[in-house]
Amino acid sequence: MDKIYDMQDIPVEELKKLGLHSNGKSMLSEADIDALLSGHRTDLITLQNLHGDGIHINKMDAKLSLDKSNDGQITIQLHPIYRDVKKHPLLLDSEAEQLQDGKLTHVLKTHQDGKGKGKSWVIEYDPETREFIASDPEKIKVPTMINGEKLSELQKQQYRNGSIVELSDGTKAVYYYGFIPTMGDYNFTMLKCENGDIYYHNYTVGWKTNVSGAIDFPEY
Repeated sequence: MDKIYDMQDIPVEELKKLGLHSNGKSMLSEADIDALLSGHRTDLITLQNLHGDGIHINKMDAKLSLDKSNDGQITIQLHPIYRDVKKHPLLLDSEAEQLQDGKLTHVLKTHQDGKGKGKSWVIEYDPETREFIASDPEKIKVPTMINGEKLSELQKQQYRNGSIVELSDGTKAVYYYGFIPTMGDYNFTMLKCENGDIYYHNYTVGWKTNVSGAIDFPEY
């Protein structure tokens, strides 16, 4: 499991305000803590009796994630269930529809910033919260080797972008963006071997089958 945060990075005071930390102990499940530390979202969590800015919310379901500002401050972000789908400015209507219908798992988009520099984003759809999620592919941890074969720079970029990486032994690997109901999770690696066997690896359950060591990640 690849962590980008440490336990001490989780803002305890914010958890207390959300009713998720009491008597010196977090009320989050181990899987949800792992999701936060790995830079992902938690499962839906029921929050109750919330107060803030003159607003009282009796009960709401939301996912949580950690966000790190440019000055290094880490805060908890809430992702509630939206009544209507939140549009994404980079998506065409046809792309948004295909993501919502499950015909696409993700869309790779590039736009120019204020300085004319291109920046790529991988956009997914979360059907549980009804919102589109933009991820920075440069932050994806890329394997150095798969099945003992060293990845080229082109293959590493293909992996980051969610494209299929084909190895010399016929194995195909892809970093799978998007929510998969049968997996109950986001963001996992899928291996399809030449004999047709398919293996999955993600941040909460590890390998779904006994292929430990098939993917080697670099040390950070």
